[in-house]
Amino acid sequence: MLLKAGDILISTTRPYRGAIASIPPELDGIIGSTGFAVIRNVTSKVERGYLLAFLHSRFGLAQMERRMSGSNYPAITQEELAKVKMPIPPRLIQDAIADKIGAAYRRKRELEAEAKALLESIDGYVLGELGTEWGKPLDQGKCVGYEAVWFGTWRRDVKRLDPKLYRYRSEKSPSSVLRRLGDLLTRRSEKVDRNKYGFGDLQLVSLHFDGTMSARDVKAWRKDVKGTLWFAYPGDLVYSKIDARNGAIGLVPDELRRVTVTSEYPVYQVKQDISAEYLKIVLRTPQFTDLLKAMAAGHSGRKRIQPGELEDVLIPVPSLDQQRGTAAEVQSRRERTAALLEEAEQVVIKAKAEVEKMILGEGVI
Repeated sequence: MLLKAGDILISTTRPYRGAIASIPPELDGIIGSTGFAVIRNVTSKVERGYLLAFLHSRFGLAQMERRMSGSNYPAITQEELAKVKMPIPPRLIQDAIADKIGAAYRRKRELEAEAKALLESIDGYVLGELGTEWGKPLDQGKCVGYEAVWFGTWRRDVKRLDPKLYRYRSEKSPSSVLRRLGDLLTRRSEKVDRNKYGFGDLQLVSLHFDGTMSARDVKAWRKDVKGTLWFAYPGDLVYSKIDARNGAIGLVPDELRRVTVTSEYPVYQVKQDISAEYLKIVLRTPQFTDLLKAMAAGHSGRKRIQPGELEDVLIPVPSLDQQRGTAAEVQSRRERTAALLEEAEQVVIKAKAEVEKMILGEGVI
């Protein structure tokens, strides 16, 4: 359906979640799916901003939830939506409510934009601290060659021209010493004796694309838990041979014990001459991720990065004091980002609470 500026959209599936919005002027003429109910023509007695605020309030959401039908995808029909009752206070109060909730959402967007900019500044800060720059094409001919900017890996493929493989060229990192990743790690190869440990004694995990790790809720030995299992301990580096290029590489968190992984997840103990927090930062840089994408080899969908290839990557390793300083600054920026996002949510929550009082005639204009 063709949408117009000022239209109010309500997601008909699970409307109690609050997926309700007004189309801004810059999106006039966009196409919307049939999964939305559209309120376009509003009587002059009702201010659109007030209507939107009411639908977002607990009074509006509760009514929509009660009028839903269906089990797997509970939804509200247009007919049932039309039965939602709404108080119509004097226009002065409606305008005050619309102004208050509008100001809250504007402030929320400002805080979110500030948080986004702060979070995006981390990569630039880290690369700047390490004295690195994005590389330039090294080879434009029939052969493909590249050198990672500060990872130092060299690879040449004479069979094809693939631009992603010559994205980098060598640059020296003035503040760091390039060291082979394998020299900073010790491969851990501790097999799990299934005769010694019951399934409930072990913790299978999921390694996510953001480098975090979480416990898997697996109740018993299953077909996907086959072959040799290996132990991993808090602080160990674990990566997915297939999905490391997508970000599935990280450290085991302290709260997980007796972690076990399959042979698709090599495990390494981190040596003391590199900070674990600093290593996590290096693993999340765009250059490291892009290098892993270029290193992966094999059939489409099942390209893998073998341990030897990962171990040969060179990374910049400054002094431990510099590592700790970089890690502390990154952590500070992440905490400030989280605080800004929390403030953004609280601004709206507070405004909604005040609006609901005003709807009931208890608030102050």
